[in-house]
Amino acid sequence: MIYRELTAYNITDELLADDNAAWTHDGALALAKWLIEANDGALLELDIVSIRGEWNEYASLADYLAEYASVEAETWEDVSENWPRVIEIEGTEGAIVESH
Repeated sequence: MIYRELTAYNITDELLADDNAAWTHDGALALAKWLIEANDGALLELDIVSIRGEWNEYASLADYLAEYASVEAETWEDVSENWPRVIEIEGTEGAIVESH
């Protein structure tokens, strides 16, 4: 088996190449950086299909709240109090949220 070390930019490219996902570049990069950090240097099997099913990107908190009407939140930080895997996308109003 061949293993290769992936950078955040390699992972971003792989996420963006998935025709069945709708990641923005900023969203894919934020998720890629989180995956590397959460993996803490251990080997990571990059399963794009699994990632697509486990994570969703929202352009804004309003978009997220429209999908999850039962959630009461004014900020992404409020969302993360009840659902800890929220990755805010730097420079935007969006976030990547683990499916729930």
